[in-house]
Order: sequence, then C-alpha cells, then structure tokens
Amino acid sequence: MTLRYVGRSPDADGSVVNKGYVDSRYDLIKVDADYIEDEVATYGLQLTTKSYVDAQDALRAKKSIVDAADAAYIPVTQRGVANGVASIGSDGYIPSGQLPTLQTSRQPIFKNADTVFISGQINLTTVDVKGYRAATLTVADPGYPYHLLSFASVMGGSVNGTSPRPDKGTGNYGQLTVLRQDDVVYGKAITNGNKVVEMTHVLPYGTASTNPSNYPPRTGATVLDLYLGLYGGTTYSFFPTAFQFFCLVYPAV
Repeated sequence: MTLRYVGRSPDADGSVVNKGYVDSRYDLIKVDADYIEDEVATYGLQLTTKSYVDAQDALRAKKSIVDAADAAYIPVTQRGVANGVASIGSDGYIPSGQLPTLQTSRQPIFKNADTVFISGQINLTTVDVKGYRAATLTVADPGYPYHLLSFASVMGGSVNGTSPRPDKGTGNYGQLTVLRQDDVVYGKAITNGNKVVEMTHVLPYGTASTNPSNYPPRTGATVLDLYLGLYGGTTYSFFPTAFQFFCLVYPAV
C-alpha cells in the first residue's frame, strides 16, 4: 500500500517515522514532573546542606579558642633565659648552665643584726611587748630547711624607780622579745626591778612543752625583730651600751 503524504514527499518510505515510534521515544526522554523530581533528588545528594556546613564550621578554630590556647603557651623567647623557663637538652635533662648552684654543705650560720635602731636611752611607760623595736635582722634563704636560735644582750634598769637603795626592787620590770613578722616568739627575757643598770640576756624561747627546735622548719628568708617593752610597773629604761642581737641558723634534721 502506498503512503499518502501531506507536504513534500519523503525521499523514501523507509525514512518515515511512525507515530508509535515517536511516542515511545518521547516517553523515554520527556521532561515531566516525575523526571525533574528524580533528577533533583539524585543531584541533591551531592549538595552541601546547612547541617553539613554547621558541622564543618564546628571543626574550625574560633578566635576566642585560639586566643585561649595561645595564652597557655610560653613564647620561645622565654626559654632558657632569666625569669623564663628552663629548656630540655637532647638527653632529656635541663642543661647544667640553667641550674642554680646546688647547696651540698649545710653548715650552721651566724647572722648578726642588720639594723640597730636604739641609739640612746629609751624610757618605756606603757606595758606592751612591742614598746620599741630595737633592732632587726633578715636570715637569707640558705637553700635548705632550717631552725633559728636567737640571742640578744641589752643594758637596762629601773633608773626612775622610787626605791632609796639601788639594789632593791622598784616594782618596775622590762621585757625583751624576739618576734618573727607573724609574731611567733623566738626569744624572750624579763629584767629584774633594780635601779642599777645591768645587762639582760635574751635566750631562745620555748613554752613549758615546746622549745624553738620543735618549731616547724623554716624555708626561704626569715625576718626577726627585737622589741623592748615594759613588763610591769610604771617605767623602765633601756640603753644602747654593749647592745647585741644575733641568731644562729642550723639545718633541720
């Protein structure tokens, strides 16, 4: 049967595409809603979602975190220098040049007063342990735990007492006390009440159940002050003649 054509005749009947073929090809390549949704779903898997971006951002270092971390580090310029930090050698130890001189000998130390304040007659009229600071001394850190024994010698007398005889008591007494800066007592003495000016000797102090050797060992530096005071009565006088104040520093066992 011969085909009937509208328009230009084809070159040959074999080159004619029938409707069934066109319909089947169209069904394969048509772009409809289902096709678009399938394609979007396929390519959507390759897209970066908000949750993914947020998760990746969480892995990034914030400025505040970096600043906090930097604050915990020590600059390399502070390594192996004074007031910095020690470095570590290839052997895993601190180089000997960065170590202080080790104290291997623990010999007792004699320490004399650094400053003596009493320079003339001191009259004390109020009962007070800290009536007058006569001298001070500082024990430098010897590099090991230590104990202290303090001593002093001070001239004094009840020169203003009313007793007619100089060798009799007047009821006026002085006291001498060696105090650490936190008021721990390291030495103490009570004078007699005579009018005659005599030497009073301060010895290491201890209560009935303790002595200075039972004090916890000291470390670092220690400051000791010698105070003159009125112990009882109305007046007592001290003098700088032959004044001494010193301590012995010995290693704690």
